[in-house]
Amino acid sequence: MLPVHLIAIRHLEIVGRRIPVLLSRNERGSIAGRVVLADDDAPILDGPDIDSVLKVIQEQLEWLLLARQRSLS
Repeated sequence: MLPVHLIAIRHLEIVGRRIPVLLSRNERGSIAGRVVLADDDAPILDGPDIDSVLKVIQEQLEWLLLARQRSLS
């Protein structure tokens, strides 16, 4: 596995949670966003730039966290 070169860290506010997103550049120039939910849970999404990656992550996490919140009610 190639080393990850972190280029930025951003945080998204979703359903009252502050979720860190670690951003790195892939070999072909796209941006990878690693979402840190827990120590053993870090999904990775890929996109052409930082804003695109953050938008996809935010939309998906909002949907997932709202669905989870409803199921716990």
